[in-house]
Amino acid sequence: MTDKALLRSIDGCIGALLSTYFYMIGIRSKKFYDYFFAKDHMQETMDRFFPNWPSNRKPSYAAYSRKESKWCRMCLENYNYIKDYLMVLLEEAAYRDGQEHGLVSIQRWIEYDMPHIDLPAAGLD
Repeated sequence: MTDKALLRSIDGCIGALLSTYFYMIGIRSKKFYDYFFAKDHMQETMDRFFPNWPSNRKPSYAAYSRKESKWCRMCLENYNYIKDYLMVLLEEAAYRDGQEHGLVSIQRWIEYDMPHIDLPAAGLD
């Protein structure tokens, strides 16, 4: 995998996880998304939802319509698979660069501090 493909994969995984979180807490339409991330109170919203997110970026609404985002929110097993895949991608990026990737803080927030979302289990056991 090239470096560019690795970074795009990391971005896709984070977008899928965050759009699932948005979907589950009720930000499901462009209107609500624009309300929460409008320019006048965007930083306040970013600080509330994403305490470790870099201040100059915000999640893209286009992440809702990606296939991996829809697949991710189908069941808890898919969500956990994407979380584990993101961890592997970030370890690979750290191995290649010799330092921790900048979005590791977001991965830690998703792993440990993000409020619980109630996704249905697929029941494949």
